[in-house]
Amino acid sequence: MHKGRYMQTLKSRLETVVHCFENDFRGFKIKSSKADAMKWLMRFNLPYTVREAEPGKYLLLNREYKPLGFMAEAGGHGAEHAVYEDHLLPGAPGLLDNDIYFYNDASTPWGSAKNWTAYQKAVLTFLEKLPG
Repeated sequence: MHKGRYMQTLKSRLETVVHCFENDFRGFKIKSSKADAMKWLMRFNLPYTVREAEPGKYLLLNREYKPLGFMAEAGGHGAEHAVYEDHLLPGAPGLLDNDIYFYNDASTPWGSAKNWTAYQKAVLTFLEKLPG
């Protein structure tokens, strides 16, 4: 992280996501069109997985395995696609035994209202387990 830069923690970043559930995505309706812009917005901006990159430093990654908000083709995991160090979030070391996934391809949050509700619950449940 750059010195002097405001830094969110893993918990505060997830709290920001939950804020979006309650405000930005309020009234979100699932549509049948796969080209729906909201679905792409969600794909790039909602956490798909959280992983501990190094002890006490976490990455929240979107469905493309990129930092949240980063739009890039799937499969490009190298530094040429995203500078992951700039997106590390501090948290207590050892919070995860394995990477956490909030949904899978069969349960994408934009796939149905039921999936959207289950996704929100998964994120909130994980958030409640975080210390501090």
